[in-house]
Order: sequence, then structure tokens, then C-alpha cells
Amino acid sequence: MLIRYRKVVRFTETAEKITLAIRAGRSIANVTQGELSKKAIFQELKDKSSPEQVEICQRFDKTFQIWRKTEQIAVPYISEFFKVVSESEPVIYKGVSFNPMIGAYGENFNLIDFFGWAKESQFKSIILNASIYAIINEAKSPLVKAFSKDSAKQAIDFILSKADEYKNVFELTEKREKYLRSIGFSLFPPSEQPLVLEAQQMFKSQRYMECLQEAIIFCADGSASGKELEIKKYANYTRYDTNYQRWYSVFVLAEALYLNRAFGVNIKLGPTTESNFDSLIREFMQKLEIPYGFIWYDRGIEKQVPYPEAISFEDSIESIQKKIQNPLVKQWMEELIKPFELGEGQKGLGKNIANIIEKVNLNALKSLPRLNAEGEWFLTFPPGACD
Repeated sequence: MLIRYRKVVRFTETAEKITLAIRAGRSIANVTQGELSKKAIFQELKDKSSPEQVEICQRFDKTFQIWRKTEQIAVPYISEFFKVVSESEPVIYKGVSFNPMIGAYGENFNLIDFFGWAKESQFKSIILNASIYAIINEAKSPLVKAFSKDSAKQAIDFILSKADEYKNVFELTEKREKYLRSIGFSLFPPSEQPLVLEAQQMFKSQRYMECLQEAIIFCADGSASGKELEIKKYANYTRYDTNYQRWYSVFVLAEALYLNRAFGVNIKLGPTTESNFDSLIREFMQKLEIPYGFIWYDRGIEKQVPYPEAISFEDSIESIQKKIQNPLVKQWMEELIKPFELGEGQKGLGKNIANIIEKVNLNALKSLPRLNAEGEWFLTFPPGACD
């Protein structure tokens, strides 16, 4: 009886901790998080060992990171998320979109945000540079006219064929990739770096091509071969509601499926503004019977800071010191760099930001190795260790 009593007590304590962690992120940006009852927690944990229960509880703490004040975290489909993190190790991905302002102001310093979240969570993490999708919007034309078994190849060929016509998109996409890879190299030990993937590298994968074709079939919803390819299922946003813009939804579904199959990604992290995309991904994954979860974040403070007043990787120490005089920028930056202070807190906020910028800029100028999109986790031990 004593053993059974202790087990019940452990269940109760774990359920309480998980419930508290979930409650900490209940509502952000007018989005209410789903409910998860203690009964559901008990049901999932009843056959778990004590160490497994502790690990599951820790995964929730690592997800919500309740010390954050500027950035709030919520989980929209909490029961599905709970099942994913209870049954397997979380593997997270976040997509990064095109930034047309890089040419004028330099790369955003807040690009390190997801890296900081990943460092604190200690989950395996992937960042996908999806900037090249901007071609869909620039070209203002449906990528494929008629449905066929080669629709995926035609869609990719359409985007890649625009390299000369839209050089600026390709150049800024490459610059963003260099910074993403440099942040990982500069701020993480080799074995802990988040994986940075470039969409154009992903396009070269036969496995990705198959995922894109599946996404097209799903979104075309019954298009027959040879008939006009009409995207019928898509994330319903006013700003993405023309026929050609609906192709964004196809590519978002394809990337989510590919990253699941190639790297075991089972959770997508993104802003609340991507909620309609996430609803579509959820429907897609459920149809394929793939367990999948979502994490949403919101940092309303970002919307209150004019773009020229935000810190970039081109800012000097003088410019940084001036910008952090804005209390909103100061609050935002303090949270942003917290995972990366590396014992340099006594030097002050401005100096810490400048130190990170210096490290990242130095490596952004170098020819860092790019991951093969079909590869394993990159740098599981330091390169050259077996030379």
C-alpha cells in the first residue's frame, strides 16, 4: 500500500506542476490557450516511471520559460502537445521569412530570439530560412497552371528561375542565411547548435519534392491531372488571398512534412500571427496520422518600436547605447540576450549586445559550411576532432 500511495503522490505532484506550467501561458495576444485536465494528465502518466514523469514536467517548464516578460508563450492545442512531449523528445522548428529591410538597416539583432529560446529549452531545434518564398509574392503569378505528377518540380523550378529577375530577394535571402548560421556558430557549443536549413537547399531533396507534391494534392483538394491547378485549401488571411499568394500555404505544409520525415520535427514554434497556417498544418498532419504540436509566442513590444530604432547587426556601440535609452528597447534587449550573457553581465547591456554583434559579424563574413538538407544533426562533435 505504501508503494501505491507514493506513486499516487508522485502523480499528483507532477500533475500539479504541469498544470501550473500550463496556466502560466494561458492567454497571449487575445488568443486563449486550450485546457488540459488533471484527469488527462493522470491518464498519460499512469504507466510512466518516476524519472519519465519528471522529464515530462521539465519539458513544460522548458517550453513556457515563465521568466520571460517581453515574450509570452502559449500552446494552442494543449492536449495534442501534451501527448507529443509525453511520448517522445520534442524536436522544434521555426521558419524565418523574408526581410526586405536588411539592405537599408542591416540584419535584425532580434534574429537571435529563437536561438535564445532554443538554448534555454535545450530541445533539438531547426531554423528554416524560408525567405525565398518571397518570390511567390514578387512574381504575382500562380506557380503551376495545370495539375500533374510533376507539379512540385514545376513549382520549385518557377521560384528558382526568378534568380535574375529578382536578384534583391535572392541576395537578401543569402545574407539572412549567413547571419542565421553565424549566430549558431558564434553562440553555441558545436554539439548544441540549432540546425539552420536554407529552403533552396531543401528544394534539392527528392524527399522534399515528394512532400511538396503531397501538399499540392492536399491543397488542390481533388484536382484532376491536366486540369487547372486551383489551391482550394489555404491559410485564410486577407493579405494572402489572391490565387498566387495561396501558394504560401502549400510551401508551409511541405516544409512541415519534410522536416518531420527528415529530422523528426514534431512541434512548430511561431508567432500568433501564423495561427491560420498552424490550423492548416494541424489538419494536414491529422490526415496523415502524424502526432504534432504547436507553440505560439507573442512579443507585443516589437510592434511598439519603430524599425529604425530597433538594434541591428550593423549598429556601433554608440548607436546601441543610444537606442537602449528607449525603455521598451532596453526591456526587449535585456530579455533577448539573457541566455547569451556568458558571464559578461557586469559589462552592461550595451557592451554585452556589442560583444554578441562582434562575434556574429566576424563569422558572418566567413564561408561557414552549409548543411546538406538530407544530412544528420550537424556537428555532433567538433569538426576536425578525428583528424
